[in-house]
Amino acid sequence: AKSMDLICVSDNLGAAFMGFQVLEKERMAFEKSGDVKAQPQLEEYKHMVGAYLKPQIRPDVIRQLEDAEIIPSYGYLVTRGLADAVRRLVRDSGLGAKIYVDRLPFAGKTFEVAKQLNVDPMSAALNGGEDYRLLFTIPIGKHDKFRHDFQTFDIIGHLAKPEVGAAVVTPDGVELPMKAQGWNNE
Repeated sequence: AKSMDLICVSDNLGAAFMGFQVLEKERMAFEKSGDVKAQPQLEEYKHMVGAYLKPQIRPDVIRQLEDAEIIPSYGYLVTRGLADAVRRLVRDSGLGAKIYVDRLPFAGKTFEVAKQLNVDPMSAALNGGEDYRLLFTIPIGKHDKFRHDFQTFDIIGHLAKPEVGAAVVTPDGVELPMKAQGWNNE
């Protein structure tokens, strides 16, 4: 891996954490109502609840990368939040990483539901966990081929000089150190 290699993710982030939050909200409403026949209102949250209860990763991703002759230099399963995976990438590669907040992929209503439940959507993506997505790096020279062959994947950042560490870049260009809350990453 080299500085400026692209950091990619195979699908949306934060939905599993928000699915858990929705289930918790509905559980509390059920307990508060005292009505043993009450049913949770989950229809509009189907995707998020499904992401939490039955996380899936597309099994054909690795084969597709091989077929396209795009060999990632690093790859991680995002199971404890994006921040944890990025910090492991920085540790293992010896390089820094910049992740751009405005490039993080959210599915459907995930962003809106997070706001409704008073949860920071960025925190759900960075620290939520259980998303079961692939985070990987590809050479910057493969950008055009990657964009053409993998339109459903997202490029969320790039590797950088080691002194950068793991950083989140806000839409106005401010770089903040990335923390993986609640997990021991060392």
